[in-house]
Amino acid sequence: MKGSAEGIRANEKYDADNFVRIPGDGRIFTKAEFLEGFKTRNVTVESLDYSDVKIRIDGKMAVLTAIETGKGVQMGKPWTGTFRFTRVFVKRDGIWKVVLYQDTPLKQ
Repeated sequence: MKGSAEGIRANEKYDADNFVRIPGDGRIFTKAEFLEGFKTRNVTVESLDYSDVKIRIDGKMAVLTAIETGKGVQMGKPWTGTFRFTRVFVKRDGIWKVVLYQDTPLKQ
């Protein structure tokens, strides 16, 4: 993602209009708010690695859980960490769209 134009376009396409992002501190972001951080470069991602990926599909809904390890910069402050995350997808017009993205920091 890295805040690039390509990453932003992917999020615009695959995040549902009613997308909700809940980071580990409990704040809630809409799709517009989430994308704004990348568009203004207040959020950049340098690297992301995934493990323990599991996908469960039930009709037009899917739940993806995984462990994400990454680093980047948010609001001028470097961050690094490992998170357990959940993404909930709904299939709309033949495209899987993310409606919820929630993560919890894992203790190092």
